[in-house]
Amino acid sequence: MILSFRQGEPICAKVLDFGLAQIEQQPDSGEQRITQHGCALGSPLYMSPEQCQGRPVDARSDMYSFGCLMYEVLKGAPPFRGDSAFDTMNLHVHHQPPRLDDFITSANLRHVIGRCLAKSPDERFASAQEIANELNLVVA
Repeated sequence: MILSFRQGEPICAKVLDFGLAQIEQQPDSGEQRITQHGCALGSPLYMSPEQCQGRPVDARSDMYSFGCLMYEVLKGAPPFRGDSAFDTMNLHVHHQPPRLDDFITSANLRHVIGRCLAKSPDERFASAQEIANELNLVVA
């Protein structure tokens, strides 16, 4: 991730690579697939609950991963780390992340991170632009 900022301008964050892409199957593409439903792929430290369960993912899963990244950058540790990859994935699915009250004084920033880390995709931001809009309000 690259952060760029200039005096008087909003902070610009660019995520370069989460290390995994999923290609949507087109109706005429036959059976050639890189990933499939029921198959969990990714780095367990940043996987969304639905990804950990091998369920379909969309942009809201990326918002969860970004929330994990923000959490780690600000606290110095990811929100979940089990003794194994399986344990970490189980924590993503069944547990709430430790609170950030002692590390982040901004209630607005805690809200943004908390919304990114919501267990239900429907409760998360739908796009990176929505997160950017909220973060611009936090730093304004």
